[in-house]
Amino acid sequence: AGRFADAITNASRLLELRPDNAGAWAVRGAASFFMHFAEGSATNLDQALCDLSCALELDASLLVRNLRGHIYYLAQRWDEALGDFRLLCENDPNYTGYQRIFVWLILVQRGEQVVADQELRAWRGRGKQLKTTRWQRNIGALLLGDISEEDFLREGRRGHDSGRQCEAWFYAGMKRLVSGDAVRARACFQKCVETNMKNYGEWVFAAAELRRLDQR
Repeated sequence: AGRFADAITNASRLLELRPDNAGAWAVRGAASFFMHFAEGSATNLDQALCDLSCALELDASLLVRNLRGHIYYLAQRWDEALGDFRLLCENDPNYTGYQRIFVWLILVQRGEQVVADQELRAWRGRGKQLKTTRWQRNIGALLLGDISEEDFLREGRRGHDSGRQCEAWFYAGMKRLVSGDAVRARACFQKCVETNMKNYGEWVFAAAELRRLDQR
């Protein structure tokens, strides 16, 4: 957590001199988020969200909005997360594979399965017209039930890509979780965390889901 604390200190000093520096707000917000999570807490996210919102008021960066949407998702603030992800999709509808996937996750967890499936199927149906990867489309196929978990995880292991395996286990876990299978969801999230790909959002989310399951 040391480097995150240093980043927060440096950004804060810069903001004292230049409170209109969007980059400094964004850096401090991102560092606050990662420091809290590195310390084992995913609950104290208000500072990160405040700083990222200040950054967006000064500069409507899609990258910053994407990070804020993921933090809202982590905090289970569904309406705000959905707003950010939908805005990202509207700004660049061709290059928003993961954002479309998270829209599905949010809608399903809000009890809107039919709408979630309709939107994701429409996106996936556009196939190669979109600037999305085959892997992103496979994630969509898993969530929609168009590909088995076994086949999906096999795709995740292809190429021995630890990052892809991290993603595969997280999305398999979420599919299990929203289907009511908490036991197998936990096993998938544990596999995700064991990849140790801590720079992946999916690793962060899997670790958070494990903590929530432990609190049940």
